[in-house]
Amino acid sequence: WRMKTIFLFFIFIFLSGCTTKYSQKTNFIQFENNSLQTRHNSQIFVKSDFKEFYSDKMWYTKHDEFKSFGINFWSKSPVDLTKEAFLSQGFTSENNRDTKHIIKINILKFYQSFENNESYALSSFEVLVYEANTQKIIANQLFYYKTLCQENSPKGSLKGFKKNLEDLISEVNRLIT
Repeated sequence: WRMKTIFLFFIFIFLSGCTTKYSQKTNFIQFENNSLQTRHNSQIFVKSDFKEFYSDKMWYTKHDEFKSFGINFWSKSPVDLTKEAFLSQGFTSENNRDTKHIIKINILKFYQSFENNESYALSSFEVLVYEANTQKIIANQLFYYKTLCQENSPKGSLKGFKKNLEDLISEVNRLIT
């Protein structure tokens, strides 16, 4: 009976160690924080009409099939990644009296595509920019990005997504200046 208890104890320790080992995420996308240098007085809203882009799964297409990697240990959801990218560049998620622009971003595509032995980070965004005081629309545009991944892996696609988000931020900055 004592050996059985010790055996079960070690099995429990082994299994609990395995589950905690993989439960922590490693965020491979780090955005350089320029929020202290650049204040936009622009409020940002990020959403998606697709529930898949709220999950922590990484999505990909191969042979016209839309699939996800089992579990994503590499990053946050596309909605959170996009919001984090803009917040790191001095945009805000709160409305205050100094807010000049309200920017609404709808994520249409955010997945990795495998084509002809190469992979691409595909991102598509609908961006609506309007003045906070008058509600006058300044811009309503679609942005599509297809970046060749440096490696055919989830980590490679994250680097591509980072470039796509940096390009999107540049385009939004151009719209509000």
